[in-house]
Amino acid sequence: MDGRGTSPPTRRVVAVMELLAGGPEQGLLASEVVKRLRLSHATAHAVLGGLVEAGWAVRDPLNRRYALGPAFLSLARSVDGGEPPAGFLRTVLSELAADCGYPASAVVIADGSLVTREIVYPPEHETPVHAHAGRQVPFAPPFGPGFVAWSSAAEQAAWAARSPSGDGVVTPRIRAVLAAIRERGYTVERLSDPSARLIRVLGEFEEEQLSDAVRPLLRGLLAELTSIDYLPVELTGDGSYPVGVLAAPVFDGQGRVAMELVVHPFERLTGAAIEGIGMRIVRAAEGVTRVLGGFRPV
Repeated sequence: MDGRGTSPPTRRVVAVMELLAGGPEQGLLASEVVKRLRLSHATAHAVLGGLVEAGWAVRDPLNRRYALGPAFLSLARSVDGGEPPAGFLRTVLSELAADCGYPASAVVIADGSLVTREIVYPPEHETPVHAHAGRQVPFAPPFGPGFVAWSSAAEQAAWAARSPSGDGVVTPRIRAVLAAIRERGYTVERLSDPSARLIRVLGEFEEEQLSDAVRPLLRGLLAELTSIDYLPVELTGDGSYPVGVLAAPVFDGQGRVAMELVVHPFERLTGAAIEGIGMRIVRAAEGVTRVLGGFRPV
């Protein structure tokens, strides 16, 4: 195929989509599309631009690579189930990190722990040692309220039972937090300034390098340093608050939380900044939910 107009435009679009579908997870540069399909630069950019506008492709603002977009993936999922491709998820996280200015990650539940599946850092950002792919924390209070905010009372009690007290009591504070998460759509992890500094130090210890006896002690200490989320009434637009992470849920086809998209400030933010970041995460999570063919339960 060449770029001199000898091939029908539809065939060019199909060829580009096939190339993106079979390409690497990180996507392809426009120059790679030009080279592999023997298109002119003008034709390649015109086709790619049209695909992005239609939602059939996305362009990573950081590395300028193109990958399959949400509209095409949503259509594909209606025929063939499964998780969204890692390349698409990474593109979403890249855009979220660039937009918010903090690392962004995807977190799932595995074997009773919250596991960081993937994390992307914004440009010129100092990598925080507390967050990396594969990082695990217990799926127990104060971690993971967004995963149970839309769950049954029994599931919320089971989550509460994993706390150090182990009594399974959903306290009035926890009930208020879960209701706030359902209303605003995202979590805001609260921590003190000394806790933030200590968490950064503790994050230097890689769990795989610790003994089986020390590992749960470190996880427990991290849990003790982090408090359950802020409530809306505790935040004002011009106030300044130490924040750990903000997260919004991605729902599957059964209306259950499949994963969370997380942004990691770990610094003080104003109430207005917290709301702005929270809504950005919600919009990104809604996009992934659509790709999964999911829905947010009432």
